[in-house]
Amino acid sequence: MAHLEKHTKTQTKGTERHCNNKDTRDRQDHIDHDRTKDNYNLMARDISPTEYLEQRLDEVHHLDRADLKVTADWIVTLPEGWKGDSREFFVHTVDFLNNQYGAENGIFATVHKDEYRDHMHYSFIPVTKDLNPKHDKDEKVCAKEVLTKQHMRDFHPALQEHLREKMPNRDEREIKVVGIEKDRVKDRSLTQFKAFKEQERVDRFKGELDRQEVNQLSRENDIEERQERSQGYTDYFKAIDNYCNEHGLTEMQYQRELYLQRLDPDKQLPEPEHLNPDRTEQERADIAREYQLTNREPEYEKEPSKEYEREEPER
Repeated sequence: MAHLEKHTKTQTKGTERHCNNKDTRDRQDHIDHDRTKDNYNLMARDISPTEYLEQRLDEVHHLDRADLKVTADWIVTLPEGWKGDSREFFVHTVDFLNNQYGAENGIFATVHKDEYRDHMHYSFIPVTKDLNPKHDKDEKVCAKEVLTKQHMRDFHPALQEHLREKMPNRDEREIKVVGIEKDRVKDRSLTQFKAFKEQERVDRFKGELDRQEVNQLSRENDIEERQERSQGYTDYFKAIDNYCNEHGLTEMQYQRELYLQRLDPDKQLPEPEHLNPDRTEQERADIAREYQLTNREPEYEKEPSKEYEREEPER
């Protein structure tokens, strides 16, 4: 069985923790914790999936929007009739998915053996050619263009044919995927049909539990990110107040310094800007590095205060 989900960057982080973080899985009641050690990732790299996601996104054009679907996740469940070690099935499935979407766009392919049935989360970035001459990259992230209706209709038959070709000695029941299952329901007896529908209901219920867990993790991550950003603004505005007080500036004059800096890039930025949450992480790092190279420490971070320094010699 195969099921597709699309995720924003925040949701992807939650999914990645659900799939690959042992501490996260230890907190989930439906997990058989004795078997968690048997889980494995068929696309393991020297860096974490989250780090690889950021690295690959830097190489392709994508919109800077919180609701952008930056990844898609195929959940492929081992067929009911499979016999023996499931690794062979998932290895061939990963090969098929890599051919479909490009191995360089795969984030992780984690096989879970500690749940109701062996299944794999294959997470990838939906990347396609970018024909827009205004963009400086040859590829872009666009789930709408990659995961079209026609692609979704062709997916299961194509996967089924790939599995037949790679495992010709396997019984048909061992390599059936959901598309083939649904097409052949009408040929079954009433008892088989009821059993199939019941299993389908159970699988759907299990999948819903997994999705709820991922959504909960995503909400927790959203709250954490909002709190971090709020604290960032608090620190930034406090630093501006200190900077203005120490340099005899009003906030309006501080903003004027920022404006003049945009007109003259060689003019040094006011120091608190390396805390500005509206700037990118790279910009903040560059500003902080500039101050370090000139051996300047932000005045508002110096201890003791100027008033204290004036009194010190009299002691």
